[in-house]
Amino acid sequence: MIQKKLVESNHVIVGSGIHPYWEENENQPVASPRYQMLMDYLNLSRNITKSDLHHFPEYAAFICGSQVQLDVSKSNYLRVINAFTQIEGAKAYLFANSEFTGEDWDTKISRDIFWEESMHGIYPENVGVNARLFDDEDDFFDYLDHSVIFTAERDGQTYYFYPIQAREYLSTSEIQAYALNGDEILIYPQEKDFETHRSYQYQDLTTRGTVEFRSVCTQPLDSTFASAVFHLGLLVHLDKLEAYLETAPFFKAFGRNYKFLRRQFSKKNLIAEEKTAIIEFSKDLVLLAEEGLKMRNKQEMSYLQPLKEELGL
Repeated sequence: MIQKKLVESNHVIVGSGIHPYWEENENQPVASPRYQMLMDYLNLSRNITKSDLHHFPEYAAFICGSQVQLDVSKSNYLRVINAFTQIEGAKAYLFANSEFTGEDWDTKISRDIFWEESMHGIYPENVGVNARLFDDEDDFFDYLDHSVIFTAERDGQTYYFYPIQAREYLSTSEIQAYALNGDEILIYPQEKDFETHRSYQYQDLTTRGTVEFRSVCTQPLDSTFASAVFHLGLLVHLDKLEAYLETAPFFKAFGRNYKFLRRQFSKKNLIAEEKTAIIEFSKDLVLLAEEGLKMRNKQEMSYLQPLKEELGL
């Protein structure tokens, strides 16, 4: 229904993780200081000679994600983060939807490269798949200590600066910062700056008591809700999910380097052995999610249908 209205103004919803006309798109941030700051911050990559940063700092204005936040508790949030870190390989296969025509990248999820090889990913703990599972809360917060702070507010103004890891922030004596109009000033770290601190891990614990799942591309319109119910069903079935992941044949074959698995199974072409294994792994997870949704008894299972059809279930 909305497409008919949008097309009158030469707009359309395409259900893609990347703007198909990214080169022609007016790649401007949403008109708020926060988003202007983020674009300006990403643009700092042009001043860094580090060779493995990509050359598209405006990417934040032409990529789209399908994010879902689910309530967690103090007793289960770490279990949720650890469990969902382990299934990033399957999510890469099931939800990849952002091939990029501007570079010859062998991936169906260019969003990963845009995030990880930008200013957000200079410190790898700040973005993407967690490098490891966490033993306990102290281990998790030590990991977060390696995420970065790059923005602060003073007198109602938003400033940004080159990234500083959280563990070193308060001991930094002064910071050369930039205002949105380009002015340079010196600011001094304050504890309150942590209130606006955000890292960009794919399983992100928020101050709202949720885990925000951030690794899925915007999906085709007919499967818009598939990702949300996939996560929800697995969360409901967390005990069974954890038990399954302990012995899943997929890991026996391909190991447990979760960052590697995410990148490997988002490649454009998989060999037969890889494809067979990832399809079986994905089938098991989708069926687990379906069981979890049935337990909720809210008729949400139909949203999984596109995934089931794709996997031949």
